Amino acid sequence: MRTITSYILSDHAKHRMEKWQVTREMIEATLLRPEGRVHDEDGKYFYQRVVPWRTGKQHLLRVLVDETQTPPKVVTLYHTSRFKRYSP
Repeated sequence: MRTITSYILSDHAKHRMEKWQVTREMIEATLLRPEGRVHDEDGKYFYQRVVPWRTGKQHLLRVLVDETQTPPKVVTLYHTSRFKRYSP
């Protein structure tokens, strides 16, 4: 599975990070060691990984990356407790 070591963040992704208190370390762990990579559209892929959430529960972090850009661009991100909805 492909991993991403260098990337840029869109303004939207930065806003989402702040809104949901997602750290850069959480994003990097997801991009370096994804548990899944799902094609979205136009060269974009969701990288996903289960992460511990501040509530003490596990959440799925999904990071949408535009791989047509160099370096790849993190377009948006979100977390969910609905694991089954996003399993391949």
